[in-house]
Amino acid sequence: MNTKKAVSGNAAVPGDNGGEPPLECRVVKSIISANDAGKSLLELLTGRFSYHSFSEWRTIIDRGLITLNGVKASSEAILTKGDILEYHVADIAEPEVDASYAVLYEDADILAVDKSGDLPCHPAGPFYRNTLWFILKKRYGEVFPVNRLDRETSGIVLWAKNSSAASLLAAQLASMRKRYVALVHGKFTKEIDASGFLERDNASIVLKKRCFVYNDSGSGQRAETLLRPVWWNEKYSLVEALPRTGRLHQIRATLCSLGFPLVGDKLYGIDDTFYLKIKDDLFTAEERAALLLPRQALHAAGLEFKHPRSGDVIHLESPVPAEFSTFRQIGDIVGE
Repeated sequence: MNTKKAVSGNAAVPGDNGGEPPLECRVVKSIISANDAGKSLLELLTGRFSYHSFSEWRTIIDRGLITLNGVKASSEAILTKGDILEYHVADIAEPEVDASYAVLYEDADILAVDKSGDLPCHPAGPFYRNTLWFILKKRYGEVFPVNRLDRETSGIVLWAKNSSAASLLAAQLASMRKRYVALVHGKFTKEIDASGFLERDNASIVLKKRCFVYNDSGSGQRAETLLRPVWWNEKYSLVEALPRTGRLHQIRATLCSLGFPLVGDKLYGIDDTFYLKIKDDLFTAEERAALLLPRQALHAAGLEFKHPRSGDVIHLESPVPAEFSTFRQIGDIVGE
């Protein structure tokens, strides 16, 4: 069996800049759950989707951009379980992103790119046009995501160019070999085989935060990550993470629970209250400076899988971001 290797170049390729494409209609669809039944439409929208204010949502409804079960909705409409709510998005002001990416590998079936650490992979919340999916769609036409990274995680993202390749790649997603590097606080000096469980972090006021434990409390998900030191000094370490399972926040939560919070991470960093302050727009300049980096220091550095058509092993690599390496010079290198 042949093995192919692709390594990224030094220059990132920005998203297409040659003229604005025709506005594509974005429809955000939601099915009303039992928990939301009995609420008014306006109450639901303002409570769940905070990127518009109360008055802005009322204006959007009055403009006919919200339909309920296919019919133009009113602000006072009372929702019932199973109702289909559709928002025909016209003019959400999207946050700015770093739309740069580098093509690592491309053929008739697959496309692999190395994305920046400030770029959502797919539409969610206020993001639509400022996503990797939209940028690639403008250039390549229809693309299908295989693996996905958080907005603030940089590195390798794999896409299929047709539905057949997408199906075959999805079937092997769990068995793909993935390698990450994380910049953390603290001296990480020994290999750790973190085989345990992820569960709700009851010590945190942030409901979505998870923690890693070795013994299952009964509600945890199995999570396995091999962690290896790359280099360390008195304050920071670069850690290689090889996940054997693919759980939500697996690497970030595991390292944080082991005493090595990620640099720049608002949720799994030095202070998880930063996450809530940012959401509520209460984050101070001093707190932002304490993060040291504007984004979480996690990078998808390696991906290995079988080509969906030929069966050849494809091995992709992305270099460690330059901003991670600057921390190596802070103090004396203790080990590497």
